Amino acid sequence: STDTTAAQTSANLSQARYGLAGLSEGTTKGYFAGGYSTASAATADKITFSTDTTAAQTSANLSQARYYLAGVSEAL
Repeated sequence: STDTTAAQTSANLSQARYGLAGLSEGTTKGYFAGGYSTASAATADKITFSTDTTAAQTSANLSQARYYLAGVSEAL
């Protein structure tokens, strides 16, 4: 295999957190939402796969701060 691992600083989340959910629409973008850092978070971040960039997506924020979530995907 030619797969390699490398840090991608342009894809960092808007805040460090754990216990968050990840989901994807399949081929172009994905989202990370919720989690816990110093408190529960409602923040959502969108990653664009083609450019490996991540940005806070306020229109996708959770209605309440939550952590230890599950994620789903549209594509199989």
